[in-house]
Amino acid sequence: MESLAVSLAFTMCTLIAIHYLLRYTVNPLLHRKAKLPPGPIGLPFFGSLFHVFKQGQPHKTLANLAQEYGPLMTVRLGRTITVVAASPEMAKEILQKHDEATSGRIVPNAVTGQAYYDHSILWISAQHQWRIIRRVLKTSFLNPQKLDHFEGGRCKVVEEMVEFLHEVSKRGEAINIGELVFKTLLNQTSKTCFGVNVAEYKSKVGNDINRVVKDIMELDAKFNIVDFFPWLGPFDPQGIRHNAKVAYDWLHKFCDNFIDARLKHRNANSWRHGDLLDSLLDYSQENESEFNRMHLKILLVDVILGGTETSAETIEWAMHELLLHPDTMSKAREELQAKQGTGMQQGQLRELEALQLPYLQAIIKETLRLHVPIPFLVPHRSECEVKIKDYIIPKDTQILVNAWAMARDPNEWEKPNNFTPERFLGSGLDFKGRDYSYLPFGSGRRMCPGMPLAQRSVGFILGALLLNFEWKLPHGMTGCDADEGVTFGVSLLRNVPLFAIPYNN
Repeated sequence: MESLAVSLAFTMCTLIAIHYLLRYTVNPLLHRKAKLPPGPIGLPFFGSLFHVFKQGQPHKTLANLAQEYGPLMTVRLGRTITVVAASPEMAKEILQKHDEATSGRIVPNAVTGQAYYDHSILWISAQHQWRIIRRVLKTSFLNPQKLDHFEGGRCKVVEEMVEFLHEVSKRGEAINIGELVFKTLLNQTSKTCFGVNVAEYKSKVGNDINRVVKDIMELDAKFNIVDFFPWLGPFDPQGIRHNAKVAYDWLHKFCDNFIDARLKHRNANSWRHGDLLDSLLDYSQENESEFNRMHLKILLVDVILGGTETSAETIEWAMHELLLHPDTMSKAREELQAKQGTGMQQGQLRELEALQLPYLQAIIKETLRLHVPIPFLVPHRSECEVKIKDYIIPKDTQILVNAWAMARDPNEWEKPNNFTPERFLGSGLDFKGRDYSYLPFGSGRRMCPGMPLAQRSVGFILGALLLNFEWKLPHGMTGCDADEGVTFGVSLLRNVPLFAIPYNN
């Protein structure tokens, strides 16, 4: 009996081994017959998984592989066949010429920890419901008139940040730049969404939201074996989906509390707040069949995630570079002070004024080039079989556009690893998706819809920091100490927070 059991177990293991051997050897051969781009062969079963993620910097590894296999290559990661574009020409093919055919989404397993994730504008297919959400977002929030309407609240938040920094400067203390600007952006977002600030600069609430958002951004892009071997999904072996669910649930409850309070307020026929939540509730009540409470809540979550972390990271990286390049910081402050003499009140700056400062905008553009907010954009998926140049990309293939590689390509940029804002002065280059060597916000129909807001917020907050204060590193810290590495996530997160001391001469 024992011998029979051993024999059955051996037979079962053999069958399983044969099954996966066929899946991961024959299946790639079938893909080769589809005339995919060239790429590394990799190991049986695992493909190039270990090589790509070995150093924890897949954007760099894939950029190096592109030097060997070309600007459009195929990489097998477990059972996932991935096509990677690493040149402006190939990015244009995917994001412009074949935009509709490649507009699908590959959803990381961590994202499925969010209830109703498939109604998020980031992950939903670019079909009818996606177009409804885009329209609601634009008409309620992201058109120029609405951005102007909500500007007063955002300005008030920045004034409060400056007042807080004056207190810090009097004490000669160092401030965590990333945490400071995150809470400022969070308050700008919550002021727009809910009409109130949700974070004091020393409050636990702000720290909780900071932690939750950072957790989501890191978990959604963390190496997860389930993404490469989906049959492991039910087991969630690394606990990533579970941890993401905890973070998403916290954020959902946070939004639910505001929605419930506002519905109670409206039922009592009280005055209107005139914020984004009022606009979304109005639309939902008039169009409940296509935009209900669930859609509304997920959209608020998207706005909070999209309006805080990546913009905060960009401002932190800009301050990082300015502290390492004090001459550049001095030029920026001189430009701000000269503009102040033509009409700005002492120590004050408006969003549109910040947009009109060429050197400040050049600093932001160079920061976005050197520290691309989302190195692979968001993974695309082919909705059908696509022919790109001489290659055939099968349906449901993952497609990555390595924006980081193109932004560091020496064939496209002179001294690409140097921080040189001057390269953007008078160049005409912008980040609106028309220059395919420079795609910090993506391009095509899946381009980041929050770009107009980010453009205003980043310049406004960075300008206020530079106009009102001089900055230096904490005592005993050198530029090398501040130049820390990054953690790969949806965005590239600094390994060590940036601390700096604000002061006035």
